[in-house]
Amino acid sequence: MGQPEQPRSGAAPSPSASDPASYAAPNPLGVVSLIAAIVLVVLSTIRGGLNVLVPLLMAKYNTGYALWGWGSTILLALVALVAIVIGVVALLQRLRRRTAAIVGVTVGVSWLVMMVGGQLLSVVVAALARAMW
Repeated sequence: MGQPEQPRSGAAPSPSASDPASYAAPNPLGVVSLIAAIVLVVLSTIRGGLNVLVPLLMAKYNTGYALWGWGSTILLALVALVAIVIGVVALLQRLRRRTAAIVGVTVGVSWLVMMVGGQLLSVVVAALARAMW
């Protein structure tokens, strides 16, 4: 009565949470993907805060808006792609932890979707403005 029943089939018992052998190995690539996602969020926040300085920088250096807008967008897109690619590679590794890689890929993909959607919206608005004036 006091002993737990063993499975009657030939299957091995499922590992318990207290069994150290049941833990998945750490995933350094997943951590790198997560760090890239964090860097992406920080750089996006800094970019948003510095957008108020763009007119001053354009006047000081005699440049167009495209340099400042596209330059930072391309940099952030590269960071997002790094988070995505490394995260996908980390997700493909067997018997490794996946949480950090899932977060890194999710943040990278969501930023790219927002960036592409924003750029498409800008093109549509510019075309409408050009057609109206």
